Amino acid sequence: MPFDFNQFLILAEELASKGDEASKRSSISRAYYTAYHLALARAETNVGEWRNRIDKKLSAHVWCWKQYSDTSNVYCQQIGIDGDRMKRRRHLADYQKNDIANLDAEVQRQIEDVRQFQIDLAALDLRYPRP
Repeated sequence: MPFDFNQFLILAEELASKGDEASKRSSISRAYYTAYHLALARAETNVGEWRNRIDKKLSAHVWCWKQYSDTSNVYCQQIGIDGDRMKRRRHLADYQKNDIANLDAEVQRQIEDVRQFQIDLAALDLRYPRP
């Protein structure tokens, strides 16, 4: 049975409630991966598998969000923009050595953004993204 990546959001919410910095940073990351995997699955269904693309210079993450942002549909474009913003937040949480300003607020923002992302992706015309 395939893994339900929505479970990452549940874990992110649990981690967010803990007091330590590592849990909060991990919360940001797990929340992002909920959105990323949902978006990647849909992009690969509509466009083709990332691994089979001719131009493999792009990482899977960049490729995924580019499929959404490089369309003529404004709702699809917004999903790409939102995904890229959540990816940047995840990158800071995973790799920034220094303290993250307003970490608690960043955690909550990421979780809220992913919840809204789930709604927006579900509402997007099933034809998108498309090649």
